Amino acid sequence: MKVAIIFDSDPHGGGGFYQSLRTVEILKSSNVSNFKFEIVTTNLTSKKVIEKNGYKSMLFSPKRWSNLYYKLTSSKILNLIISKLKIKNPFTSFMKKNNFDLIYFLGPSSLINLCDEHNFIVNIYDINHKLDNFFPEYKRKNVIDDRENIFQNCINKSFRIIVDSERAKDEMKFVYNCFDSKIEIVPFNPYLPSYYEKNKDKIIDNIDLKKFNFLKKHKTFFYPAQFWAHKNHNYIVESAKILKEKNLNFNIIFCGSNKGNYNYIVNKINKYNLQENFKIFDFLTDEEVIYLYLNISAIIMPTYVARSTLPLYESFYFEKTIFYSKDVLEKKLENLVSPVNLNDPFDFANQLENFINENNNQQFNNKLKNAKNYYLNNCDEKLISKKIFKILQNYKYLSERWS
Repeated sequence: MKVAIIFDSDPHGGGGFYQSLRTVEILKSSNVSNFKFEIVTTNLTSKKVIEKNGYKSMLFSPKRWSNLYYKLTSSKILNLIISKLKIKNPFTSFMKKNNFDLIYFLGPSSLINLCDEHNFIVNIYDINHKLDNFFPEYKRKNVIDDRENIFQNCINKSFRIIVDSERAKDEMKFVYNCFDSKIEIVPFNPYLPSYYEKNKDKIIDNIDLKKFNFLKKHKTFFYPAQFWAHKNHNYIVESAKILKEKNLNFNIIFCGSNKGNYNYIVNKINKYNLQENFKIFDFLTDEEVIYLYLNISAIIMPTYVARSTLPLYESFYFEKTIFYSKDVLEKKLENLVSPVNLNDPFDFANQLENFINENNNQQFNNKLKNAKNYYLNNCDEKLISKKIFKILQNYKYLSERWS
């Protein structure tokens, strides 16, 4: 069976990009003989990254025309005209030309809207555009409507939907009235641990250590997240102000591209005279992020979105204490972190103060041990591969009912 792996993400797309890249690694490293995987990228930047990682890929270049085709055919009148002119769906034509039997979307791509004749599987990371639609990133022109078109087509037309947790599955079933059997749970499998395992001896060679001299001075907290409003950097700044007023010494690292909230956060840092406490990087290499995981004191993650994240599992793997949003994660994951009340910056500040002063060390150490065990038992590559191939094998068996 020939499967198209649709890699419709760019390197600046954050967690979605790295989750997609890791899934490609897992699929391509499998030894299952009855499946042939072909990676299909939608832009040259992603194609270069894929090939840099040692994988061949095909480029589907007419993505913009495909999206326009979908919008035009959404009108009954224009659809009739297009049909009479015998203008074909460009994505379907590409799939047929290359004899693909099944499509595996690594994320919620707009190309899902064009799967007229092909069955597909899709990873859906979260549905927070429905649950937290007040954030400005969801209020931008057509964001919610575009996502809803994609998600409704996933519900109505996909063979299977893959989510990361039981809570995400329950929300999908409730919000979209989706059948339980259509949704499969496959935990995120972060890219950085596998990269680290393969390149342990080379990590430091590719880093300018002077860039991170500040790590030696004080306890340092790291937030690997792009500057979206829902990532809640403001909460960290408000808590840092409280710590500063208590004359505590600490560093906080932000890194990630500006998604609309960067200037607001920087201005708030300046307003509170916290410049010496914050180190902000626009972009860090994989080696630099790994170096930080190995050398920082703890991870902080006060996000409003998603029931699990890659930094969560990365902190489990690298055995770092992680302060995470209360009531956002699935409960069994929340038991492995130090939950913070997003409505109360003083709660976060008090927990960080205890950590800086090395109080409750045994409590933190117990969670580190349990979190690492959870990672090993749930995010193992072989286990993830087994879950994915169970879905693929199920489809293959059913597809033998037709030619």
